[in-house]
Amino acid sequence: MSTLLEIEAVADTLPPEQQAELVTFLSARLAHASGASDGRDSDGLDWEQEFLKLTQQWRSETEFSSSLTEMSAHPAYQRIIGMGRLALPMIFRELASEPDHWFWALKAITGCDPVPPAHRGNIELMAADWLAWGKSRGYVQP
Repeated sequence: MSTLLEIEAVADTLPPEQQAELVTFLSARLAHASGASDGRDSDGLDWEQEFLKLTQQWRSETEFSSSLTEMSAHPAYQRIIGMGRLALPMIFRELASEPDHWFWALKAITGCDPVPPAHRGNIELMAADWLAWGKSRGYVQP
């Protein structure tokens, strides 16, 4: 059986549209194998609800922080990163509706950084760069 790292390494060699298909396929297989068909894992964890809960916690507990290090090191933010590629569509949805400091998580999960130096520090431009990247790889629905 392959490890998650081996699967991610293979996925990174695929064209963007096939990467998105692979994530969808593996998520469905995981749900099926665990007996879940409603977005829950074998322990009954609903990834969408967990993501929303962690996002709310992260935002409320870092609301008055100007430290990017503090925001990205927050335990809830780190748990979102720990969700891996399953979190990408949810992060992109959040980024599209309300640009926020998701860039560290996106870079940590994907290993990429599509933001050109001229856009660094401008949340709207950085969000647009990441959303274009996510759309080109099937994580953002048109």
